[in-house]
Amino acid sequence: MRKKGPTLVRIALAIMLILMLLTLTAAPAAATVDAGQVDGITLGTFNTTTHAVTSVDFYRYGATATIILKTAADSDTTRVNTATVVVKSTTDAVGVNVTLTETDINTAIYIGTVVLYGVTTPATAPPTGQVLVTSGDTVTVTAAISAVKLVTGAASGNPAAALTDTALIDNTAPTVAITTPAAFTPVGTAPNKVDTAYMKYATGTNYIDLGGTLTDAVSGVSRVDVSLDGGTTYYTATGAATWTYRWFGPADGTYVLKVKGVDTAGNEKILSFVNTLPAGCPTTATCDSSSMVIKVDNTKPTVSDAASTPANVHKGLKTKITVKVSDATAGVNTVKVDLSPLNAAYPTAQDMYDDGPLATGETCATNVPAGARCHGDSTANDGIYSINDLNADGTSDIVVPTTLGAYNLTITVTDKSGNSQTATAVVTVVNDVTAPTPVSFSATGVVSGGNARPGTSTVAGDEVMFAVKATDDLSGVGTVVVETKELTSTPTVAAPLTLSKVSSTTTGSCALLIGQADTWCKTLTLGGPGNPLPTVGTKTLTVTVTDNAVLSATKTATLTVATTVSTYRLNVVAGWNLVSVPSAPLDTNLANMLGAAVSRVTTYSGTEGRWRDTICTVSRGACSWAGSLDTIVAGQGYFMNATAAASIVINLEPVEVLSVPPSYNLTAGWNLISYTNLGLAQTQTLALTYLRGLSVIALYRLDTVAGVPVRMIVDTAINGGENVALGQGYWLYIDRAGKLVP
Repeated sequence: MRKKGPTLVRIALAIMLILMLLTLTAAPAAATVDAGQVDGITLGTFNTTTHAVTSVDFYRYGATATIILKTAADSDTTRVNTATVVVKSTTDAVGVNVTLTETDINTAIYIGTVVLYGVTTPATAPPTGQVLVTSGDTVTVTAAISAVKLVTGAASGNPAAALTDTALIDNTAPTVAITTPAAFTPVGTAPNKVDTAYMKYATGTNYIDLGGTLTDAVSGVSRVDVSLDGGTTYYTATGAATWTYRWFGPADGTYVLKVKGVDTAGNEKILSFVNTLPAGCPTTATCDSSSMVIKVDNTKPTVSDAASTPANVHKGLKTKITVKVSDATAGVNTVKVDLSPLNAAYPTAQDMYDDGPLATGETCATNVPAGARCHGDSTANDGIYSINDLNADGTSDIVVPTTLGAYNLTITVTDKSGNSQTATAVVTVVNDVTAPTPVSFSATGVVSGGNARPGTSTVAGDEVMFAVKATDDLSGVGTVVVETKELTSTPTVAAPLTLSKVSSTTTGSCALLIGQADTWCKTLTLGGPGNPLPTVGTKTLTVTVTDNAVLSATKTATLTVATTVSTYRLNVVAGWNLVSVPSAPLDTNLANMLGAAVSRVTTYSGTEGRWRDTICTVSRGACSWAGSLDTIVAGQGYFMNATAAASIVINLEPVEVLSVPPSYNLTAGWNLISYTNLGLAQTQTLALTYLRGLSVIALYRLDTVAGVPVRMIVDTAINGGENVALGQGYWLYIDRAGKLVP
């Protein structure tokens, strides 16, 4: 019996082992599907929140949908099992079978995916295993129902039909809008305009609120993302249909805003702006048509130098109000002044401008909007704002009272972000009993090209430039008038000449005086219409300066009128020439004197011990000279390289005005000299005679045919010596310094 017991145990154990092996190797049972637990189409990771089969999910076509199915129980608790559902759409009524796989052994949760193959018209067949959809389709997922148990709370039984879950296709992007900031301005010029908003912190805070709306007619709104660095980083706003974003602590500076709306189906839309292009965007951020520049500016504008011009105004006269302003970030928006202290009839907030003087043809009556005062200041865009600069001389039409005293005018400057700063311009009304001061008065001859000839003038066709510097501290200089009777042979027809104040727009010869304050100028052509030729001699001229209080003062100046100029013809051959001018040229400008006949001029200064050189670059038939040599003077020799043989006409100073005959200092060694005489009557002279008193070692002229220097005979014992002639230049070597006296 003892032997039999263990044998039976072994047999029983073997039978049990065989049964277990048979169980493990059997085919898995199909999952029991509870249609009441179909979770439908859900993007993302499965979670334990129950999804009602009656709810609707939204997708974009082309998306991959995840299908999650939970069964009531798992008939095979030893393996990972599978289940099958059918996915169809309005466009694809046949649909596809999708196999779901259990997440793990005995979880009874099955997951699979299907691609919603999106097309536009016409529809095309989808790839194998994908469901064809178009925008607006309904997608259904059906769990197969057979003889499985339906679990719906306490109820149970066999349903009559399959239970489905539904999804809709939404491929239409939402509409996103911005309402805060409410306004933005195109900045720049086409095609590089940039939509720009100017903002600052809300009062008493350190933040800026942005906001707007988001709409979507199909799947509904989801969220709004805001970027302030051109799209590099996005932050989610609060709300969706009405969204806000509170931007804390931005420093003053420039930012690039992008606003992106997202609907429930995942469609995105970035807000577009009309005028934004890359050229106007900050270099630190990317800009495109879906960007707006925000300039954050919490700093008040800088305001200085608020003043009345003149500071002291004679009673009942006019003044001009100016102020200097700047704003580094947002820029200046408005500058307004309250003129009511001067007269209650003046508006309390009157615009000031920095747009330069009125253009030609503009008048205050035709170019100023109704209700505004006349604009204009001396220089556009210099940061100095003014009001009512009606006249070229800078006077204004703001009339001060006749009651003496100081009047305070408040100027308010507001930048584009709304920051404001104030300043006060003081207008002091006085009674002016002091005549103006004519500081200086000059009458200067002016030749062609605008070059002045001090102390002299020629007759017909020549100009005289009158320049007066005058001041008046109280009422200001009113008129500056020169009596011109001395400059005509018929005094009865010579009208007084009224001078104009020099400004940045002054033209003609008077433009030489631009930049000189308190200066008046005018030119008069001698022998011009209504001004017969004057007689030769020294003329005494008088200028009368009258201030705005009608007080006057005078000053005199003298002008010597000479006879006609001396004309000299400088003949050159093609190639290099060694030449000179016999006396001082009227116009020392090389371009005016030589034209385009000469391409290069070179000289050597013995006293300086160096060469000077200038080269002509021809453009449109005119020379532009550049180099260390800028003029030609008498007494000096010059090498000139002529482009062709030419006879160059040079006007010389009248000899009558040369009060002292010329002389020229020479250094020991080589000197380049000319032949000069006072009356120009002698065209040549013996070299020995001309160079008397000098210790001459050698004298050379240039052979223009051979192009080489030729030593000249100076000793009278040898054939009487050679002559020096007008228009020629010479190399002279002396062994000690001396003075050449023609």
